[in-house]
Amino acid sequence: MSSHIFNRLAILVLLYSSVLAWNMFYLEPIGVGLGIYGGLSHVTLLSQAFDTFILACASIILLLGSGSISDTSQRLGSIVKGRVAEYPLIILFTTLGMSCLVSSSDLVTFFLSIELQSLALYILATIYRDSEAATSAGLKYFLVGALSSSLILLGSCLLYGLTGVSNFEGVYLLCSMAIANSGIQIALVIIGIALLFKVAAAPFHNWAPDVYDGVPTIVTTWLTIMPKVAIFAFLGEFQGFTHLGRIYETTYPIWPNILLISALLSLIIGSLLGLAQYRIKRLLAYS
Repeated sequence: MSSHIFNRLAILVLLYSSVLAWNMFYLEPIGVGLGIYGGLSHVTLLSQAFDTFILACASIILLLGSGSISDTSQRLGSIVKGRVAEYPLIILFTTLGMSCLVSSSDLVTFFLSIELQSLALYILATIYRDSEAATSAGLKYFLVGALSSSLILLGSCLLYGLTGVSNFEGVYLLCSMAIANSGIQIALVIIGIALLFKVAAAPFHNWAPDVYDGVPTIVTTWLTIMPKVAIFAFLGEFQGFTHLGRIYETTYPIWPNILLISALLSLIIGSLLGLAQYRIKRLLAYS
């Protein structure tokens, strides 16, 4: 009974948070954006729209997953009794990471948000499956995630070491004044490739089918949609020149070419290999 009460409390917290994010639409003084926490985050109307979407989807996932939690606990008995209460807590942590990622405007908040989102997903991938396949999927997800996080950290350290600033606005100003060099370009490409790892874009997609196929269905739904929404929202241009996506677009023309190649490979590989799949979860991975 206590696990179900905790699950409902988590749903109420997420719904209340989504309502608060929705109320930000009525704040006229926010204009094009508002820097908070000393410039570590940048809040805009569109970032609050994505926050509302992420929080509402998290509450729906918890609501839909409550039945599967009960079924799993009845089948496995005492194995998952201690894990039932952890499921809403993990969803809350990964949702917090996604919400912070959407509005981050500094290398520090960017990396911490990515890690907060990813670490909860690693646990979520293996929490309800006591099998060798689930353990293998979770370990593969953890290793690939650790590799991409290491690349993000490497690129961030190079970027900070070459520019002396960690805020995206400062990096953009330095790049726009033609002070940028090839080292900054390499750092930005490393961060971009790491983000392509995170969203399982081709040719960095090999881990996704095994991971999606080895986790419960409700977790597959979350892994398929929500981390990609947060990362693509972060890479968008809706936060003006303070955002990393703006730096990529206006400074280095090589980045749109990398995105174009990755998009074409994703379409071709996803279509051809998706036709050969007979399991719906692997088809979702190739989609």
